[in-house]
Amino acid sequence: MDSHKCPKCGAEYNANISTCADCLIPLDEKLIEPLIEGLKLPNDAKAVPIARGPAGTITSLVNILVEFNIPYRIDEETGHMESTSELSLEMQLMVRESDFDKFHEIIENLKYEEFPEFEQADRSIEAGLCPACGYKITDEKICPECELPLIIEDE
Repeated sequence: MDSHKCPKCGAEYNANISTCADCLIPLDEKLIEPLIEGLKLPNDAKAVPIARGPAGTITSLVNILVEFNIPYRIDEETGHMESTSELSLEMQLMVRESDFDKFHEIIENLKYEEFPEFEQADRSIEAGLCPACGYKITDEKICPECELPLIIEDE
C-alpha cells in the first residue's frame, strides 16, 4: 500500500485519499506543493477571501496565484455531509489585501484572453446597450428587443 503524510499535521494517508481526515486540508498535490514552496501566506497576515467552496473548485485559482507568484493561504471552513457517505469540505482561498486588485485584474485579462467576446459584451453593457442586439437599455432586467436577461437576480 502506497502511504503518504499530510504536510500540515503529519497524519498518514493512502495515495487515493484527497482530504486529510485529521486536519481537513486538501491533499491534492497542486494545492499543497505551492504552499510548501514559499507562497504560503502567514496566518497573521491581513488577508481577504477570493473564493469559497469545495477544495476541488479552487484548484484552478490556486494555479493562477502560483503562476503569478501571489502568496495565498487556504483557510479551513466547516465540513458538511453531502450524502450519508460523502463529506464536503468548504475551503476559503485568501490573498493579501494588497494583492486583491492585482488578482482581479489578472482574472479579467485571462477572461478576455479565453473569451474575447466578453470584452465586447462588457463594453456594450457599460455603454448602456444590450450585448446581444445593441438595443439601448436603461434599467430593464430583460432586453425588450431580444429578451436577453440582463441581470441575474439572487433568489
